[in-house]
Amino acid sequence: MNIKKFVAVAAGFLIVAVALPVFAQTTISSYGYAYAQPVYNCPALSYNLYRGLSDYHTQGQVSQVQRFLSTRYYQPVTGYYGAITWSNVASFQREQGLWPVTGGVGPLTRAAIARVCSGTPVPPPVPPPYPTPVPSYPTYNAPSINGVSGPSQLTVGQSGTWVLSVADNSSYLSYSVVWGDEQVYPYAYAASSPQAVQSSGSLSHTYSQPGTYSPRFTVTNQYGQSATASASVVVSGAQTTNTTFSAYPASGVAPLAVTFSVRGLSSTDTTKEYSVDFGDGTSGQVAVVGQRQCFAFPCESNIVEASHTYTSKGTFAAKLIYQPPFYCPPGLYCAQMMPAPRVVGTATVTVY
Repeated sequence: MNIKKFVAVAAGFLIVAVALPVFAQTTISSYGYAYAQPVYNCPALSYNLYRGLSDYHTQGQVSQVQRFLSTRYYQPVTGYYGAITWSNVASFQREQGLWPVTGGVGPLTRAAIARVCSGTPVPPPVPPPYPTPVPSYPTYNAPSINGVSGPSQLTVGQSGTWVLSVADNSSYLSYSVVWGDEQVYPYAYAASSPQAVQSSGSLSHTYSQPGTYSPRFTVTNQYGQSATASASVVVSGAQTTNTTFSAYPASGVAPLAVTFSVRGLSSTDTTKEYSVDFGDGTSGQVAVVGQRQCFAFPCESNIVEASHTYTSKGTFAAKLIYQPPFYCPPGLYCAQMMPAPRVVGTATVTVY
């Protein structure tokens, strides 16, 4: 009985004697350094990371760092380098004896993360008190518009193109413009989607009314910094058109039935945008009443007319009215206000 107890006690001492050195070697080296245990979710980093960045700017490396930090601290994986990530990185830098403690991931912090992931010994941390980390933010110059080239004169209905020469050191730019005729389309403006940085941006527009306009161009980088520049263009004349407007008969005794004919509309035009002011206080819509033989495209295939009977004597100036359609650029809010109608043809009717 005594021999069995002796063997059991001896075996227990043997196990402790073997296990303690092994355990000690996994935590403390012979040089007094703490061994970092290998961890999963080891990031492969190539960017300098700082507060305000996201996966969009870093090819997903913010989330990689957050997954690594989540093995040591409370760290949600959001893909955005915010206050929590910055604080956890600062704590990691203190633990690893890095100086200065910035809360950002630079070359020294990337090397420390790789060292922790590989399980190699790391120096003991710097004893307190620790200095308060100061966030480091990179500075970017605001974009500048070096010049705007484009037409100084246009006619109504003629498309013009303006080209911006832009200097910027960021990765993305977006262009927008207020053309100066937005009283027709309140709150509407044309804007391109964010695109890769380039030295110029091209924007086009067609004015539907004569006048002098000052389009204002804005270029904005990914950090919200912007620059503006203006141009001036004189729009003159009426929109060229082959449309003719005539009345038959043009004179006669009351009551006089008159047919107004519209010529020059192609097969692609719609009649719902045209109406006739008969000149006697009444108006009506034009309508397609037949078709002509058509051998080419586009061609005038529709016979478009409007009819009216004058019951009183006088000379009446009938007008063909064109109502431009309402348009609102996709994704923008536009007040529902129609553009001003235009007179595109006149005809005189005399009633005896």
